[in-house]
Amino acid sequence: MPPRDPDELGTSVMIVDTDVALEDIVRGVEDFWGPRIQEGLLEPVYVDAEGRESFAKPASRPDIRPFIDAYDIAVGRAPRRIWSMQRSPVSTMPPRWMPRSSNRMRSPSAEVKRRSLASSRASAG
Repeated sequence: MPPRDPDELGTSVMIVDTDVALEDIVRGVEDFWGPRIQEGLLEPVYVDAEGRESFAKPASRPDIRPFIDAYDIAVGRAPRRIWSMQRSPVSTMPPRWMPRSSNRMRSPSAEVKRRSLASSRASAG
């Protein structure tokens, strides 16, 4: 790690002899500190066992890109493309937990009428 001048502030983290893959560490940093990285307030550099350096690039990950776009909207820095994205229509399908029309529960009043009709048929027959 390069030495700092006495007036420089910062944090250095060294993870030694771990079973965690470097890619997983990079993903974790991107997940939790993506906005700071995007703002240029955090510039993590990763060095593997062979001395190769890599850098965090949260904006290149499709799984967290929507969160970065939302952050950009929240801070008033949304790129034009976000505002003009075509939205998908709202699904009209009921959720999985809701009974389908063929299995739909009867309303209480319909159930009372059905029972009443069934009992009158039973007593008449």
